[in-house]
Amino acid sequence: MAIIILGVPGTGKTTISKKIISEFPNLKYLNITQFVISNKLYFGYDKERKSYLIDVNKTRDFLFRKYASEHSKLLIDTHVIEPVPNQFRELCIVLHAPLSVIRKRLFSRGWHSQKVDENIMAELMYRVLDFNCKCIIHIWNNEPIEKMAKKLLHLIRIKYFTFD
Repeated sequence: MAIIILGVPGTGKTTISKKIISEFPNLKYLNITQFVISNKLYFGYDKERKSYLIDVNKTRDFLFRKYASEHSKLLIDTHVIEPVPNQFRELCIVLHAPLSVIRKRLFSRGWHSQKVDENIMAELMYRVLDFNCKCIIHIWNNEPIEKMAKKLLHLIRIKYFTFD
């Protein structure tokens, strides 16, 4: 079982994930980017974008082998769904933010304009993609993060899962 927090960079995935983990400490937090880098599950590095090129199949297989047998309760923080095994896709929460907010956040991280523009285009695509999850919720990040996190925690606690 997993909760997957999806969204392009700058939508609040990590902030929301940390709030959920603080309420459900028996969930294991997994940031896909860090997981790929630490386990060398990439096939190259894009110097222009300063990004690792993820090996999707290798990552998916490794994730499945590592966590399926343990029946781990995972919270996965990612901007790509493809490396997450289908069996793990219980609840997908897709975070969205106004394009101007994403742009500002990414520039504040020192990203160059081409990479920022690519992520803006990705955000537009996220609004129509099918993520192949058992349950999918789209959340528009247009209110304070604390308020949004509180709503998500309530939804997770009451409507979908109990982590006792």
